Amino acid sequence: MEDDLVAFNRIDADAALRLIDSTPEPTLLSSEKPPPRGIKWGKTKSTGLAANSKGMVKIGIVVFGGWTDGHDVEAWNRGAAIPANKLVILIPIDGRLCAFRVEC
Repeated sequence: MEDDLVAFNRIDADAALRLIDSTPEPTLLSSEKPPPRGIKWGKTKSTGLAANSKGMVKIGIVVFGGWTDGHDVEAWNRGAAIPANKLVILIPIDGRLCAFRVEC
């Protein structure tokens, strides 16, 4: 007997993944949306990111010919302050998106 293939579209798959809590708390559901999966581009907002703190960053969304600003996500900065409107790479570490400034 063969196993049945079960597949989801991206929206349903993301919704299902949001039901899985990646924190060490003893709960299955979390009210917070998990960070996007994988490494992402982002841009600091007009407030920038203070040193050794967290703040909001615009995530990069792929469009024809490059990227555009998408929704805001919470990002953590463990180093020196990152000024406003600077390109960052967002890497998920321990369930948090960590921002690293990119110099081009």
